[in-house]
Amino acid sequence: MSFLRTIFVLTGLFVILCGNASASERMRIAIMPFEIGASGVPSDAAVGLADMLVTALVKTRAYDIVEREQLQKILSEQKFGMSGLVDPSTAVQIGKMLGVKKIIIGKITQMGVTQSEMIFIKVATAKVSIDIRIIDVETGIIESAETATGDETLTRISGDNLASLLQKEQLRGVQAGVSSFDQSVFANASRKAVDSMVDKIMENVEQLGYVIAVEGAVIMIDLTKSHGLEVGTRIQVVRMGKSIIHPITKKVLGAGKETVGNIEITELEPEWSKAKLLDAKGEIRVGDRVSTKGIKRKKKEDE
Repeated sequence: MSFLRTIFVLTGLFVILCGNASASERMRIAIMPFEIGASGVPSDAAVGLADMLVTALVKTRAYDIVEREQLQKILSEQKFGMSGLVDPSTAVQIGKMLGVKKIIIGKITQMGVTQSEMIFIKVATAKVSIDIRIIDVETGIIESAETATGDETLTRISGDNLASLLQKEQLRGVQAGVSSFDQSVFANASRKAVDSMVDKIMENVEQLGYVIAVEGAVIMIDLTKSHGLEVGTRIQVVRMGKSIIHPITKKVLGAGKETVGNIEITELEPEWSKAKLLDAKGEIRVGDRVSTKGIKRKKKEDE
């Protein structure tokens, strides 16, 4: 172990023992069953697409996601049902019961087929579009509204009715349940929409950690792989300003925040990560915050 690495490890351990007991906690998020906002969409798609989004977000390792069984229990106890028909204020109530920081409500706005023909070939495209709103449970504010679309194309020799084929595939897959839904051509379009939505969620749902050691251009932070970081991930270093307090209610509304630099992750440990400084507007200090706002996922080769 090099001298510099030894210093970093000892400094990090000192900071962790004296301050945080471990790496910053991951944000806890709940995803409601989707509302159906288009005609002809099977009812089971509302749960199927929400489950796809849960699975995709869990795979990022960036957040703690509430399991569907736990969510269903709360919804059943409160007689909300699994239809996805909840407004933001109701979603906030559910979020508080689940102990989450953010709750996501969504709507399927399109699930259909377009068809074209070229000489002896027919081309049909299944298209799925979803909208979501990301709600902060503490404030009740809709922090972000996003839209994502995915499509999957099939080709057949003229004479086959592709639109009918796709429609049957959709109904067979969705109505049989999530496992069969995963095998349908509409599921491929859904996965593409969900994958695009995951990118947008990660860019907009901010997680904050701390700078716990600084040695020249080498920075150590308490966000790790369990927050969705990878070697090569670039994140911001920010400095928090004074709290903004409502003069009447005395409620803390937030705090000023200034970007002081950008860093790139070079090494990941269970409780901390090492990064190199890319640029800075001033001196980066122990205690500055690090933000995942705007984080970009690395795409796997098989995606």
